[in-house]
Amino acid sequence: MWDPKDALFAYGSLAAVLGMGTTSWLQDQRYGYVPYFLGLAVCAIYIASHRGLTREDRETFGLKQSAFAPVALSISLLAIYCILKYTPFDLASLVSGYFWLLSVVAVTSNVAVPIAAAAGDEWAERELIEVPLPEGVAEDKLTGAPVTSTPLTNAYALAGAVGLVAATADVALGHGNHTVNNFLATMIVADFLSLIGLGSFAAAGALLLGLLCYDAFWVFGSGYVFGDGTADSNVMMAVATSDSFQGPFRLLFPRFEDVLNPPPPGVIPFSLLGLGDVAVPGLLACLALRYDASRATDMRGRATAAAAAFMSAFDAAWEEADAEETKKTGDAASRANSLDESVADRAARAAEEAFDGAADALGDTASGEGGSGEGVRNMVVPRSMGGRAFFSATLLGYAAGLTTACYVNVVTGQGQPALVYLVPTTLGAVAYTAVRRGEVGRLMSYKEPERET
Repeated sequence: MWDPKDALFAYGSLAAVLGMGTTSWLQDQRYGYVPYFLGLAVCAIYIASHRGLTREDRETFGLKQSAFAPVALSISLLAIYCILKYTPFDLASLVSGYFWLLSVVAVTSNVAVPIAAAAGDEWAERELIEVPLPEGVAEDKLTGAPVTSTPLTNAYALAGAVGLVAATADVALGHGNHTVNNFLATMIVADFLSLIGLGSFAAAGALLLGLLCYDAFWVFGSGYVFGDGTADSNVMMAVATSDSFQGPFRLLFPRFEDVLNPPPPGVIPFSLLGLGDVAVPGLLACLALRYDASRATDMRGRATAAAAAFMSAFDAAWEEADAEETKKTGDAASRANSLDESVADRAARAAEEAFDGAADALGDTASGEGGSGEGVRNMVVPRSMGGRAFFSATLLGYAAGLTTACYVNVVTGQGQPALVYLVPTTLGAVAYTAVRRGEVGRLMSYKEPERET
């Protein structure tokens, strides 16, 4: 289970960032969108990664599915672009309805978590009614049997009300309120990442590198192929800023009003970050956290096995010593007492050395100032707020990549495909951590069960 205090902290942090985005102080900062987008993205990834550890209904994709994803996304993006540009069909109502339903589901699924953490399981899991489900909508993940009904608990009823109000408000406001839009967008990406996972780091590398190429082409190259022959007419921006394709599929922040350099007429009044720029690196972060958890579980298993081996060896030593002493003196009691003290002392030293060695191999060594200078070694355990080396490295890589993308955007004055910067920094952070900790082989051999196709 996800620690309730940590869940409240994570969702509270997300609420705090959303609240900061409503203040005139942040909106008056020229680059206020940078910490705002970064805060929302990190909170969403953190929530999704930890929720994903507790969900049994996750789908895991392997190398083949991951390699095909950029092609499928390219076909979808081009199809939407062609519909918007070459047909009179108005996607606005269809897209708005789709995101309304998606928002309600995502908010309900997410908000139930902090409600349960705050109110306690006894109240949160109390069943109100049994909701019937149409046949074929859902199935039991363990047995494969169709699910015909699901209980509506207090937590999900309250969370569902929040989802209905928020999604309806977003439609009523014409998707123009950035706070409501961003709340729904972060809930959608967090729910997606908690449900969808990658089966290995090889699959993660294939997906991220493929989507880097996807993002770079549809931003930098598509204007020359499908637009008017310039990079500014790229397909990605045409779809993202279209009035007919509106919804919480991007993060928004009001543009800084520069009176000396006003934006051209008709430009969207928001800085934006696509949800793909959160979801794609987020898939790697979720996998990194699951790897951290597997590594800690493996360490606990090794420690348990070592303890059992020690006790077995010591039991044998006691029996042998007692037998020899009995033959000599006929009194085993004195020999057993002295042996107990000797074994206890040796076991303590052996345990200390073994765990220090394991910590030195898997954890960092830090020397305390003003102390003896000896290293303080910490076992790597994925508790709620610490011991997640690869997950933390991925988040740091994400922060570096997004900051770099924003910097290049400011310097060039052109929209940037964020994945071009996010993919190298996140993958690089994971690779560097694996090399530094001597876990390259274990990392590459790590695999999760794939979905059946």
